[in-house]
Amino acid sequence: MFEQVSIVSAPFLGCLIATAAGALVLGWIRWVPRWPRYGLRLVAPLLALTTVAAFINAHYDYFPTLGMLLGRTAADQVSAARFHELERGAARLTPGLVAGRSARKVAAGARRLDHGVVVSFAMPGTQSGFKARTGQVFLPPAWFDSPRPHLPVVELLHGIPGSPPDWTRAGEADLTADAYAATHHGRAPIIVMPDVNGGWWRDTECVNGRRGNADTYLTYDVRAAVVRRFGANPSGRAWAVGGLSEGGTCALILALRHPALFAAACDFSGDEYPSTSGGPSRLFFGTPEEVAATEATFDPRFILAHWPKGEPGPALWFSLGSSDSSSRTARLMTMQSVAARDGLDAVFHLTSGRHNFRVWRASFAEALPWILAHLRWEPSPPDSTGRA
Repeated sequence: MFEQVSIVSAPFLGCLIATAAGALVLGWIRWVPRWPRYGLRLVAPLLALTTVAAFINAHYDYFPTLGMLLGRTAADQVSAARFHELERGAARLTPGLVAGRSARKVAAGARRLDHGVVVSFAMPGTQSGFKARTGQVFLPPAWFDSPRPHLPVVELLHGIPGSPPDWTRAGEADLTADAYAATHHGRAPIIVMPDVNGGWWRDTECVNGRRGNADTYLTYDVRAAVVRRFGANPSGRAWAVGGLSEGGTCALILALRHPALFAAACDFSGDEYPSTSGGPSRLFFGTPEEVAATEATFDPRFILAHWPKGEPGPALWFSLGSSDSSSRTARLMTMQSVAARDGLDAVFHLTSGRHNFRVWRASFAEALPWILAHLRWEPSPPDSTGRA
């Protein structure tokens, strides 16, 4: 019950302010007994810091509830043991009518899930050598059908600071996918949420460089792991990539650099080129000239400026909060226009709000049907190479 208590609401923040102020005042009133008064003087600064932290958290909506602050990462989260139990139970499902006409029949004792599951999933940097933190994967109810379908995949990337669970803890991507599956006979994409930085405060901008071969990791290693373990459709026409803030920049970079590997990309409040504190020399190896040349190959502006006329490419979704930076809004609108002139399917959306998870939750919910309209759903032969 207490896990659902909002810690970003006005009443909660108001209570924190009142408590901190009360402790501060009472700590200096002489009629309060000495030891309680001294205790309040010690507690007041801690309450003040907690209040500041709560307002910062409310601004970004990073931990919306007490349960999420205490470690709950997703509404659909299951342990590895529970996932294996569900996977074994899926073997008792027997084929029924095709999806879209009727739910599948089930054998005695088996029951189809009415929502998806989120499970932690380690994806090694076999080809890239990238040292990634454990990611997670959302599997819709249809994944547990028998025979198992080759589902399309949406790869969702977090920002900085951040970690893979951000997209379920604060972004509620699993709930968005559950809502879609509920109206599509349990069918929704597999959603994979990998680590893009290798650390909470690290910033790779998803390039190959000084901070690791993140580009190779996110395009090949992640795909190979998901296809091998979950039987996902490996075709580039069945994969999309999206991200928030830094992750939005990453999605744009990856899809434009590897158009055969991603059918669509969503930039939710990201920038239009890779940037990090200290400049590009912190991202790339070499002399200033070599750094500039390498940087250009990871710059979506450069890629679009040199896009071959008539060459097909990924569909692109650009969106951000209406109260986000006006300069970022202008830059993303320009990118959308340039991509459209290149012949790519490119759209731009504004969502009410700022640069925070309220906007990113709404943006992903709005974008998901658009994403899936661009993905291939039919089965595909097994292939773990990651190539389209």
